[in-house]
Amino acid sequence: MHLRTPPLAFGLRLRDPIADFGGWPGIGGERTVRLGEESTVADGIDDGLPVLDASVGAFTRLWLGVRPATGLALTDDLSGPPALLDALDEAFRLPPPRAGWSY
Repeated sequence: MHLRTPPLAFGLRLRDPIADFGGWPGIGGERTVRLGEESTVADGIDDGLPVLDASVGAFTRLWLGVRPATGLALTDDLSGPPALLDALDEAFRLPPPRAGWSY
């Protein structure tokens, strides 16, 4: 992803509730996410970074621009430090997704 935002880095603890039902390991785990002109994701969480905890569903809603991080923190399975949530709101100023769009 390419975003026009100041560089932003955070740890992500992603939970995949489907993995609880067995049959596959899921896509959850701990990652370091770096957003900016070039964005990356790496395994593990770098020390000193703020951490976002989220279910796969809540993070997907954030990533696709369905809801802002601050709203998801109130209504969904997503939490993190207020400064990180505000920075994510600023970074993901995306138009609302519409049915029929090609992502």
